[in-house]
Amino acid sequence: MAIEWYRRTTWTKDDQADFEGRLARARKQNRAQYLRIQASHLMGAANPKLTSAALELLNRMLAEYPSDIQVAQAHAQRAECHIRYHPTLGLVRDTGSDIHSRLEALAGR
Repeated sequence: MAIEWYRRTTWTKDDQADFEGRLARARKQNRAQYLRIQASHLMGAANPKLTSAALELLNRMLAEYPSDIQVAQAHAQRAECHIRYHPTLGLVRDTGSDIHSRLEALAGR
């Protein structure tokens, strides 16, 4: 079974280009969800570089679609990215961002 284009667990330059092309062609009302779902799958790979890419997608989703229904879940996922991994594993851990993400998720923003 083929993996849907927004559920990749790899994030090569080709993967990114394919994702961007498909996202541009997707219905505008679905784009925030595709960004959030792709970020979720990259987070699940437990790889520092992929978690960083997931954070970039989530931050982009929040910047481009600030009033979308996906916003609260995106903030929760950002918090998960920040707290899931220890900084010595090579992942960025920013306690301020972690707390901010949790508060935003609780506020539903």
